[in-house]
Amino acid sequence: MNRFTLILSGLVIISLVGCLGGESWPTAEADEPLKQSQGALTTCLSSSDCGTNEACTQGGHCVDITGQVSATEALQADFDQLETPVGLGVPYQLPPNARLKIDDVDGDGIGLKISTKIILDGNGAAFIVDNGIIGLRIQDSSQWSSVRDLSFITSNADEVHDGIGLDVRAHGLRLDNLFFNRMGTGVRAFTFVDGERANLNIQQWSRLVFSRCHQYAINMSGGDANAGLLSGIEVVAGNGIRDNSFLGNTHLAPSINSTTQDSITLGSNAGASTVLGAYTESNAPDMRSASFHDLHIGGNAIDRLDSPGDRIGRHASSLRFRHPSGLRVRIPGAAHAPFAMNHQSENEWWYLRYFDHPAWRIWAFSYRNQGEHTVYRWTGGEHEEGPARYQPGEPLDNSSNSDESEDDSNGNGGGPPPHARRPQRDSGGSDSSTTPDEPDEYFEETEAPHHEAEPIEDDYFFWEAMEID
Repeated sequence: MNRFTLILSGLVIISLVGCLGGESWPTAEADEPLKQSQGALTTCLSSSDCGTNEACTQGGHCVDITGQVSATEALQADFDQLETPVGLGVPYQLPPNARLKIDDVDGDGIGLKISTKIILDGNGAAFIVDNGIIGLRIQDSSQWSSVRDLSFITSNADEVHDGIGLDVRAHGLRLDNLFFNRMGTGVRAFTFVDGERANLNIQQWSRLVFSRCHQYAINMSGGDANAGLLSGIEVVAGNGIRDNSFLGNTHLAPSINSTTQDSITLGSNAGASTVLGAYTESNAPDMRSASFHDLHIGGNAIDRLDSPGDRIGRHASSLRFRHPSGLRVRIPGAAHAPFAMNHQSENEWWYLRYFDHPAWRIWAFSYRNQGEHTVYRWTGGEHEEGPARYQPGEPLDNSSNSDESEDDSNGNGGGPPPHARRPQRDSGGSDSSTTPDEPDEYFEETEAPHHEAEPIEDDYFFWEAMEID
């Protein structure tokens, strides 16, 4: 066997080994896009692997981006296979500027559910939510998750939508830069849903815009929906904000325009909500608050607020003070009284008020703001150790204009300034103001009396009754 034969035999052996045990040579099929069907889903590595009007999701599924074909199964598959978070959530980005149709594929009334901590970046996309369903629910296992830069809209602007855009079931959810258009309710946060309790405390929501959400823009309720911060909320048409959380939340600079029944309504009589710098258009309803402990500060609607709580601003302030000893003071005291006080040893209020009676025109104290024919005055003249006598002003000048300046340096004192209480709208839409002689509507009859033992000082107040015929 010569050298040529040996070389030829070796080449044949090498060729046979390569064909039997090694990798095959590249073929034309290897250059085709990776596109595999998994039931109704199509997997992908990039959007070039998908069809026309489709994009490849972060989780590797082709999804329609026109809002015409359901994106629910593809997105839910992505959410179900999220990695285990190491911090506040797994980053996830939706296809940019996509319209993603969300429907109820399994009949439970919910489109998408997220059960893992997530940092969901909408990338300017919009969920097109079918009528009557919840578009997205953040489950209680997703506490401290974030959702941002995303819209929730309806597919038919002429259809009354009865669904919910975003249903919050997680503690400490961060929402930012979201838009809700023509939903039934934009965002719901209820402690109890379908008999199941969730801890929804410490919500952090900012820069949310609601347009024509006819049930509520925001609807919060329950014993564990407290201590949140809602900042820069804008509501246009539809209905406004209902916060019925047990202990209350803080609402910073909300803006309400053209709503139907509610602008901002704080429903809990035990809450201690704070509303700072609220702005409401004149075509929005009055703000309402049920708790003595709520506080409204600033904004343009303080004088259009129906609340027994404290308020500051627009010359319509009302404040309450409580000393650690139990002494309580209110300014103003009531419709007729600029000042009211309650000593800790009694469960009644005394009101400093002006009595405009034909026989007596006098500043004096009144028991529970009643006593049309009886007034009580300081008697420091008879009891030198007591306070100085309170000098009433001159009789009222009944011909004077009630709109005179609050500055009484012009010598026209004697009567109280016109009361600045917000006019009440009657059924005909006109404004009317009344100041009837009746018990104070905000008398704290439900508060338990204070009976702390306090020493009685020598200079306590003395009173005498003055009968007016």
